[in-house]
Amino acid sequence: MGEGFLTRLKTPATARYFTIQGLGYGIDVGGFWLLFHLAGVPPLVANLISKAAAATFAFFGHRLITFIHHEKVDIGPQAIKYIVLLLLNTALNSTILAALLYMHAPTLPAKVGTDVSCIVLTYFAMKHFVYRPPAPSEAPTSDSL
Repeated sequence: MGEGFLTRLKTPATARYFTIQGLGYGIDVGGFWLLFHLAGVPPLVANLISKAAAATFAFFGHRLITFIHHEKVDIGPQAIKYIVLLLLNTALNSTILAALLYMHAPTLPAKVGTDVSCIVLTYFAMKHFVYRPPAPSEAPTSDSL
């Protein structure tokens, strides 16, 4: 029988992922709260700004700590894939947030609920799309270095 879902989640990479995401989430929610509550920025705009700051931190954290591979992987293709994933995630996240705010949900709980609803999907997308290790034929050889 195959590996269970929870068993696959109990890996060092998963622990590193949630640590980096947790720190990035602190930047996201903290920035959102500061922009919305203290600076008076509209919630959807505050959401976009705080997500961009958190995403910058998370991209480099995941690249350097979470999904580190022994092979050299070019940053350019990873950054493009990450930006595409970020745009899709932000669109989904903002759509859910807008719907919850339209239904008069409290702003901060709506944001947190929206983010939690997207986290597992984002983990697997990052692991298998953005930071996947290169296939043996894609890995640089000593001749190409």
